[in-house]
Amino acid sequence: MKSISFMKERAFLGATYAKEIELSIIHIQHWLVNISATRGKDGLDEGFKKAVEAAKCVTEYLSKYEELAKNEPDTLKQLVEIKKKFAPYYSMGTSMAQIYVDLGPDVGNIYMAEFNKNAADLTIALNKLGSESQELYNKTVNDLEEYSRNRITLVTAFSIIIIGFVLFAYFVLNRTIIKQIKKTSHVLKDILEGQRDFTQRIEVDRIDELGEMAKHVNNFFSYMQGILTEVKESSVKVKNFSSDLSSIASGSVVGISHINTAMGEVVKGTTSQSKNIQDATISLDELTIMIAKIASGAEEQNLNSEKTMSVAKQSNEAMIEISTFATNQAASVEKVMVIVSEMTRALGQAANDTSKAAANSKQTRDIALNGEQILAETVDGMDRIKEKVLIAADKITELGKNSMKIGEIIDVIDDIAGQTNLLALNAAIEAARAGEHGRGFAVVADEVRKLAEKSSKATKEIAILIKSIQEATDIAVNFMNEGTSEVHSGALLVNQTRQAMVSIINAVRDTVSQIESISAATEQMAASSNEVAQNVKNLSEMAGSSTASVEEVAASSEGVVQSILTVYKIAKDSASISEEMVKKMGNFSGQILSILSVAEDNSSIAEETTASTEEITSSVNMIKESANDVADLAVKLHDSISQFKM
Repeated sequence: MKSISFMKERAFLGATYAKEIELSIIHIQHWLVNISATRGKDGLDEGFKKAVEAAKCVTEYLSKYEELAKNEPDTLKQLVEIKKKFAPYYSMGTSMAQIYVDLGPDVGNIYMAEFNKNAADLTIALNKLGSESQELYNKTVNDLEEYSRNRITLVTAFSIIIIGFVLFAYFVLNRTIIKQIKKTSHVLKDILEGQRDFTQRIEVDRIDELGEMAKHVNNFFSYMQGILTEVKESSVKVKNFSSDLSSIASGSVVGISHINTAMGEVVKGTTSQSKNIQDATISLDELTIMIAKIASGAEEQNLNSEKTMSVAKQSNEAMIEISTFATNQAASVEKVMVIVSEMTRALGQAANDTSKAAANSKQTRDIALNGEQILAETVDGMDRIKEKVLIAADKITELGKNSMKIGEIIDVIDDIAGQTNLLALNAAIEAARAGEHGRGFAVVADEVRKLAEKSSKATKEIAILIKSIQEATDIAVNFMNEGTSEVHSGALLVNQTRQAMVSIINAVRDTVSQIESISAATEQMAASSNEVAQNVKNLSEMAGSSTASVEEVAASSEGVVQSILTVYKIAKDSASISEEMVKKMGNFSGQILSILSVAEDNSSIAEETTASTEEITSSVNMIKESANDVADLAVKLHDSISQFKM
């Protein structure tokens, strides 16, 4: 346990802190060298912040390591040495990077050598601390493995002892306890899965708790045997009773069905009888009303006959005056016929003229509608042209923006090429310092420098090409803007023309509608004038015939007076006969109403009886179904109990 705690709290943490310190120092060197190479241009100066953060990490982990190794003088001595070397290393590095930014690579390269020397010294101290931390960690792991092997050996020995004890206990229990349990289990298993024989018993040869349990199980078998016997006998009785009850219910259903059918016939008969009586009552009421109307009409006829006699005498005198008036009227009608004929000819000519005007107006309307459709298509075409021109203008504008972005990217590439050239120069200097060992690296640095020069040259050529593209794009954008303005003006003019055409079409439609109304009115007047002429002609003919008719009416008025006297006598006799028939029909109607009341009572009683029989039938059917269910349950119960031996 001490080795595990030491490994967790000292060896593992020490190795981790040493590794974090080493990585943080590498990050500091990376960021400071990066600033020296790029000179902090265009947002590349964030390396100072990153270096400060890495320096804080170095200080933090050195403090943690000192706290961890406070009882180890040698380790504390190494940590103090690393602190002393880290301070000038970090100070020299930040100064060097700032000189590269402020004064350029010529002055900065002077400080690079001293910075590299400090970095090498610090690396040696870090490697020593890291190797010692790793050795301590490896030693701790080996000790822990040895401890684990010893523990495994001890656990194995204890396991063998425990297994032997368990086997011995099992042998003893098997001979004393498990044997009795197996007997009981065998009998219970036979009850559940085998022959279901409740007559068998468990052999008891013990006086302890297992023996008591076996006795209780045997008593339970005896009790269940008695219960199953009683249930089996009861199920047979229930089955027989259910069969009898089902038979009785079936007979009751048949009898009630016959009663229900008979009552249905009674209901139908009484309903039909009631309907016939009601129809007869309605017919008698209608006949009574008709007879009353006949009597009333006869009385009115008497009064009218008297009035007609006096009117006939007066009309005979008036006929002579009417004959004279009809002769004068015929002469006036002939004059009117001449005037109406002239008016009819004039209206016919006007109707023809208005029909021609209406046809010309319709043709004008069709031409205007065709012009409107053409203008609508023109407007749609202008809109489509406008959309295409606007899209093209947007694309060209976007192309101009992209070319600007490409120019910015080219500037960045050119800057990177310059920085690459500087790095290649620094690499060549370092390779020259390395002597024979840096010769191969010098060749690579020279190739990198050449590639950087080629990249710089290519970016300048691309920049010239991009500039010409930008100028052409600006000219195209100006032309597209002018074209867009012209298309917009053309679309406005076409829309104004379309609105004017719509106004013209509306005016033409109103004119056509008015001309059609005038034409229809003229044709109607012409038709009416023809009807007037025909009516005047008919009136002339009627005037002639009415004169003759008046003379004939005057001659026959005396015969009418005699006929009216005869009708007066007949109407008087009809009135007295009708009054007697009304009285007799009233008595007969009362008798029919009494019969109808009795028939309705019979129908109501029959319907109530039918409803009662239906309820009884439903109850009997429920009893029958319940009896069948009970019989089925009894059969199932008998079959289930038959599986057991008793």
